[in-house]
Amino acid sequence: PFELVHVDGSDLRRGGTRQNDIEASAIVDWLKAHREAIERHYLDDAGKPTPIWQLVGIVTPFAAQAGAIERRLRRDMPDLLRKDSRLTVGTVHALQGAERAIVLFSPTYGDNFSGGAFFDQTPNMLNVAVSRAKDSFIVIGNRKLFDAGRTALPSGLLATYLVERSRETVEIDG
Repeated sequence: PFELVHVDGSDLRRGGTRQNDIEASAIVDWLKAHREAIERHYLDDAGKPTPIWQLVGIVTPFAAQAGAIERRLRRDMPDLLRKDSRLTVGTVHALQGAERAIVLFSPTYGDNFSGGAFFDQTPNMLNVAVSRAKDSFIVIGNRKLFDAGRTALPSGLLATYLVERSRETVEIDG
């Protein structure tokens, strides 16, 4: 239920927030590659596939990253941003009080980042993100942020549960 899909890429600072376009693209490409299988796996009471927008939530620590993901969704999967079928994309607060079968976490920080991650300042952020996932919590981002040797940090504790999968053969066109 815990997975890490490694993504290379650099983040950009946007005022007090951050954005990583390569990571945003990787998340949307992951959704495109897995959408049909996810919808078929979760059948409603009538035996019909459940729409992905009811199953998946995308969370990130940064508003600019949520915006980058939404822009990419608008371009590649606009049906997921309609008012009547809107995929939840936002900061961790977007899922507060809600659950999804699958939560995708976009840490945003890239190879160029050094220092302490925002989500390591307090355990609450990652705890809320992880606890909203009923079945799977998938990190799509840079593996260097999650070091199992640093269990005193929330990201280090999470790293002890993450299983790294090789990146899909889906073409990422950042």
